[in-house]
Amino acid sequence: MGVSFGGKTCKSSLKALKSSKQRPSSLSLSAKFTQTSPFLQQLQSMAAPQHRRGSPSHTANGRRKSIGFPAAQENFVDSCLEFLQPADSFPSEEDAACRKRIVDSLDMIVKKWVRRVAWERRVDRILKRNANAKIFLFGSYRLGVYGPDSDIDTLCVGPEYATLMEDFFIVLYNMLANWSGITELHPIQNANVPLIRFKINGISIDLLYARLPLSIIPEDLDITQDILNEVHDQTTIQSLNGYCSAEQILRLVPDLQNFRFTLQYIKFWAKKRGIYSHMVGFLGGGQWALLVARICRKCPDGIPSSLVSEFFHVYAQWQWSRPVKMIPNYNPSDLQIPDVMQIITPVYPYMNTSRNVTISTLKILKEEFQRADKICKASREMNMSELGHLSEPYPFFEKYHDFICISITAADGNDFLLWKGFVESRFRRLISQIEKLSDGLLQCHPNPCPFIDYRMSKPQCKYFWGLQDEKLYEKGLIQHVVKTVATEFRDLVLQCPPGKAGREIHISRVDQNQIPLYCFESESHFVQCSRRHHRPVVGHRSKGYAYHGRGFSLGLIEGEALDEGRENRF
Repeated sequence: MGVSFGGKTCKSSLKALKSSKQRPSSLSLSAKFTQTSPFLQQLQSMAAPQHRRGSPSHTANGRRKSIGFPAAQENFVDSCLEFLQPADSFPSEEDAACRKRIVDSLDMIVKKWVRRVAWERRVDRILKRNANAKIFLFGSYRLGVYGPDSDIDTLCVGPEYATLMEDFFIVLYNMLANWSGITELHPIQNANVPLIRFKINGISIDLLYARLPLSIIPEDLDITQDILNEVHDQTTIQSLNGYCSAEQILRLVPDLQNFRFTLQYIKFWAKKRGIYSHMVGFLGGGQWALLVARICRKCPDGIPSSLVSEFFHVYAQWQWSRPVKMIPNYNPSDLQIPDVMQIITPVYPYMNTSRNVTISTLKILKEEFQRADKICKASREMNMSELGHLSEPYPFFEKYHDFICISITAADGNDFLLWKGFVESRFRRLISQIEKLSDGLLQCHPNPCPFIDYRMSKPQCKYFWGLQDEKLYEKGLIQHVVKTVATEFRDLVLQCPPGKAGREIHISRVDQNQIPLYCFESESHFVQCSRRHHRPVVGHRSKGYAYHGRGFSLGLIEGEALDEGRENRF
């Protein structure tokens, strides 16, 4: 059994990027990139209706404006693209076409799956004839702010007779395992939102399942509030929330063009400053989208440069005891336990998407908002120099003297992916333990990026988190806190689930002089290292470990890389 995904991999998108360099130099950078980026082509087409209301679509010399922004914004847009283009923030036409083929093929797979389930369940003849399942999209791909290295968040909606644990995680999993073109297939059943993760043509896919109280899933299904009110299964509700939130954002923002461009830059800035990671207590893609969407709602006529400045100004002064919400009828008492930060989904049942944020990471987020706001206030226009200063990599190893080192090891590459993902899913608990044991006096700054020693034969990675004492904590007490939480955390992760042979985790305190040299030689794009400024890009053809734009991927097989782990989108 096999299916064609178009015959071409997304690596051919490099040809489109190369061809863009051969275009006439008279065009602005944004105009050049528009010709290869469907995202920027969409920006241009979405601005076209404004021209019919009286704004000229051409300049005095007859040339068309590059992407539809007002003329005063060209410098800002070009300056942003100088940073976003090398960071692979925009997909090429070939990449967009490849993703569409993947989604279409996945939709075909789940339709075959539900027909098989209908026969195995021996439902009546009418249900067999009309058996159907449908793929919905959410996350960065649905919002239109994805890049070549972004994954695709998908939601499979099935009828009430197709169960999660038996039909989705057994029948569909086996079908995917036997389908040509699908690699690195992993079921994740015990997560808050269960899913199947795999890759097609090198692109990571997260597939969730929602079992609706419907006997037949129509092809033109619209997931309305009436349908959601009939769903009582908490797992299904959580699976649907990401899709419904993305759709609501697209409906509520007044200008999709400005929203998408602003969000692209904010995500780029957050990655550079090391605060783009839901896993370690910062914010992921869904949370940043909600924060930007609220600013767009607050300033419906704002243009990207003013939206970026307003974004930092608002959140630098925000009292985080108040929830950030896009809808007025949310009541904070809906949350049983108040969280440190509350970024609320715009659909009912309202959920807090930032529950992973801790006291330590909230402090770092506030400092970054205030730093960015100060830079924006000091500049009259957001030019290349100011944008470069705004998105300078965080000087992580210069900032702190004491660090906590987390070393993760497994016997083989396949088990390493599962083991690493499981440990990462418990990182928030480790940060909270440090805060609790030190009575809040010891602040933890988690670096979301793993570092790899290429000399090691076994698959491994290390995390280094900065430790800052609020009241000159004695070194002996710091060592006591780290030793205590290390023992508790190690026992926790090794006992559940039952550990396999070769799995290890070691946690220790190190000072600045004990940081391994390879951490400086293999600097990530999240964090600036003090000794060298070098961005390691190890291609897919390299043996060992591979690095990609959204973070480190780890693999032991030539031409392959293991996915880092799913961020909570909403």
